[in-house]
Amino acid sequence: MAQQDPCPEHFFDQLEQSQRQGGVPELLGCLVRLLREAGRYHELFEALKMRLRHRLGLPLIYHDRGDNLTENDRQQLEDGLLAACREVGTLMFAEGQIRQGWVYWRPTGDRSGARALMESLPIDEDRVDEWIEVYFYEGLDVRAGYQLMLRHYGTCNSITAADSQIMGMDKADRAAVATLLTRHVYGELVGNVAHHIEQQEGAAPATPYTLVDLLGERDWLFADDNYHLDTSHLSSTVRLARLAQDEATWRMAEELSEYGGRLSAQLQYPDDEPFVETYRSHRFYFRALLNRDRTEALRYFQERADAVDGYTQGTSAAEYFV
Repeated sequence: MAQQDPCPEHFFDQLEQSQRQGGVPELLGCLVRLLREAGRYHELFEALKMRLRHRLGLPLIYHDRGDNLTENDRQQLEDGLLAACREVGTLMFAEGQIRQGWVYWRPTGDRSGARALMESLPIDEDRVDEWIEVYFYEGLDVRAGYQLMLRHYGTCNSITAADSQIMGMDKADRAAVATLLTRHVYGELVGNVAHHIEQQEGAAPATPYTLVDLLGERDWLFADDNYHLDTSHLSSTVRLARLAQDEATWRMAEELSEYGGRLSAQLQYPDDEPFVETYRSHRFYFRALLNRDRTEALRYFQERADAVDGYTQGTSAAEYFV
């Protein structure tokens, strides 16, 4: 619904008439109705507050001196304000004003209700940034927000967002972000490699296939320092995949590590210990999680832990080994 004129014809006439008929309570009720119909939701919230305060025998406008309230009145005021937040937030959500709707809805603490409202709405492609802001940055539904981010803003922006936000997330949301990013990058890389093979060999690879299937003995894929995906995106994805919690993602991350390990040495960027050999170390790591080559992986990480000075280089190497 488009926002209407806040002062339609006869607006003040209706307010004046309502006051004559029923005094202030009738006037405030009329004001609430008119503002709701006009789509003036910010003003509606203020009118709802005034109506609530009048019902409780308080001045219509809050004063810095505060309100002298009984415990019962205080509870009624709080409940009424939250109800006003819910009403205005719902109206704004319904009109696609996601950011503003969340501002009003957030004080209610009803996150599941907000998610249900947003899930019932079509996503406005012109305002998708508002959906991402509320879902991802406000943490209402991190998985849904990150899916939108990957779809609309691509890998680079999504990695930057993950790096800036992920340590403030709980374990489940971290894992969700890591899984979504890994699947996205894996799919992109598989598509690019398959296309290169088709161009080189004159026929598309037989399906189904994994990334490792495609690589096979095709060393020519990496000739002349060739690569099929931004190498900084690849290394960041492999690093973040350590936060995943499911075997399917670990398998994809292992294959990404296998691909990265076949890149030219100058395209393999070192990570922090014990992952300084980025792709080799991650290949060991994910294989260990998948219960493959665990002895070899443990030996590798023990060597890294023994080689690192914990006082000058930190204890991460020892922690990963343990």
